[in-house]
Amino acid sequence: MPIFPPATAPEVAELLTALNEELLLSIAAIRMAPRGGWSFRDAVEEMTRSSHPAMAQRQRPDGTFEEEPFDLIVPPPTRFDVCDPYGFRIDTPSSATTIAADKFLAAFDGNSPQAEAVSRMWSAWFYALWDEDYRHRLAGLHECEPRDIQHEYFADLRKLRHDTAHGKGLARKKGAARCTVLTPFREGRPIVLRFSHFREIVEKFPWDYLATKPGPAPARMDSLTVSVEDALVERFRRAATADGKTVHAATEEAITMWLAGRAGLAGT
Repeated sequence: MPIFPPATAPEVAELLTALNEELLLSIAAIRMAPRGGWSFRDAVEEMTRSSHPAMAQRQRPDGTFEEEPFDLIVPPPTRFDVCDPYGFRIDTPSSATTIAADKFLAAFDGNSPQAEAVSRMWSAWFYALWDEDYRHRLAGLHECEPRDIQHEYFADLRKLRHDTAHGKGLARKKGAARCTVLTPFREGRPIVLRFSHFREIVEKFPWDYLATKPGPAPARMDSLTVSVEDALVERFRRAATADGKTVHAATEEAITMWLAGRAGLAGT
């Protein structure tokens, strides 16, 4: 569970906690093939549902030993480490990569959203979840624009997503091979997320940054593609040249004047 700064608003902490659960549960599901997950869940339920006969050795007063039967009761697990390189052990200490056992096991239900995500690419699914959902909800809580929430961590996830979906799964020179927060992949090599990558994804998640309201993002240029009659375009170009302006500058001025006029009409 991430630790947020003391000044974090409760509703922001609640949203980020939900995002953290999505992160950990999706990693858990993607690391275990669906059938392996179901088998693991069934084995845990069987192991903890009833007692199991076992034998123990007891030492007699004369120094000899005798076997004594007893019932072995395995307590239900409390948590699992989704990035444990040795698999998923019943008893593991709490850490940044652990999740409650009941939520962990529920993720392997055939209809759980985490299990369904297995059939998709993790980076594409999780980046879309962040960029199209949580980013907008977080911006609403911070009372800012979604584009104000920018971090190189998510830029790296976008590179992984793009190279996986559009680059044949190979790291491109300007993509996954140029990650700055996450460890970059070698250019031209397949992007395969193993437990070490997922652990890094969890441990480098920018919780402190997301918990604080960001400043406004600097304005950036965007294209506006329109089709205009060629004669009008030519008149516009000549007028801009006569005024010593570039077409770009003249276009910005024209749009600004149109919006100002429209606002004036709306106020009357």
